[in-house]
Amino acid sequence: MLKIYSILLFVGSAVCWAGASGPSHIDRPCDLDDHRCIGSVLASFSNCKQTLADRIQPEYRIKKFRFETPYFNTSYIDNDLIVRNHDTCSVAAFFINKKSKTAVLGIDCRDLYLETERTVIQHRSLQEDNVYHYHVKATYPLIRMTMNLPTSRSAHVCDLPVYTEVPVMPRFHVDPKDRPTAKALSTDDSLQLIFERENFFYRGYPFIRMFLDAHICNFGCPREIL
Repeated sequence: MLKIYSILLFVGSAVCWAGASGPSHIDRPCDLDDHRCIGSVLASFSNCKQTLADRIQPEYRIKKFRFETPYFNTSYIDNDLIVRNHDTCSVAAFFINKKSKTAVLGIDCRDLYLETERTVIQHRSLQEDNVYHYHVKATYPLIRMTMNLPTSRSAHVCDLPVYTEVPVMPRFHVDPKDRPTAKALSTDDSLQLIFERENFFYRGYPFIRMFLDAHICNFGCPREIL
């Protein structure tokens, strides 16, 4: 036990020492609110264009958006999805690690509003699916998306994964559309974090891509959100 504790103490001390001195291989070339500068840096090692796509509207609609929650064996379809405040997202981090040749870009979206007529398809082995319907309004105080872009080759956002964190649970209102749905809805909030993580595993990529194309540098990915 003493040996394990000593190792952990040593690692923690090393991290503190590195943070205090400041790593020389980390380059922060732009102010976070200088989108033109960030776009210019991204364009220098990727195929993005600084001729931006159409700006994101304060409110827009998506006809259909589908996402999966494997933990719950359930598929969700958002019909006539309303999105607000996507246009007010901001750059939360941008730096280049010269050793690993990786650029890290973080985008924060605050008070992101989603409203939709949702279809829920609950899957069961060797049985017919259960299908439910409800209307939901949700406001997310903070959605945080992080993307790593290699600087040693032509980076293309369309091919890169996005890590999306939901640090704060949303404020939401659910209106079941029928009695079976009302009976099936859970009032247990203990699993909400798992649901939101899986939910935004699917939403993070289109949200960050649309923001980059319209505000930072246009990678020319398909405009469809599905």
